[in-house]
Amino acid sequence: DPSVHGLVVLRDGGAEIIPLDIIFPALHGKNGEDGTIQGLFQLSGIPYVGCGTLASAVCMDKAVTHTLLSNADVEQAHYLWFYADRFTAAADTIKNKIQARLDFPVFVKPANAGSSVGVSKVERFEDLDAAIEKAAREDDKIVVEEGIKGQEVECAVLGNRDAEASI
Repeated sequence: DPSVHGLVVLRDGGAEIIPLDIIFPALHGKNGEDGTIQGLFQLSGIPYVGCGTLASAVCMDKAVTHTLLSNADVEQAHYLWFYADRFTAAADTIKNKIQARLDFPVFVKPANAGSSVGVSKVERFEDLDAAIEKAAREDDKIVVEEGIKGQEVECAVLGNRDAEASI
């Protein structure tokens, strides 16, 4: 309830309200960084730090992120994605597409999982089955990305209009 601005804790037949000024969501993975909890905070009218619902949902789903970046002509690793049940129905077709479109090594990932859960680096075509099955245990959508040789660079940004970046 946006009028409460806090948590309602039910205890012994009664309710206690714990007022909140702001929430720092320190959560990983599903329901934590996929827009779910952010949507709850927005519905509750309680301010929170971090990305909003849409940005969280888009960035958590690697297939959606790749598709949006492709449509905006942003260079990225070559990739393909598919639903796990399609792999169950036509594994050879999907593996052949991976081999035809991507150079090994590839990274097989659940589309919606964080902290490298369910991710495998696959060096050989013969190892795709096990990697895809591992990713499918975490999500029903699978992303396969071509490996890129290079140095990873990360940069944290704080703020919107007068943003500060770590360098």
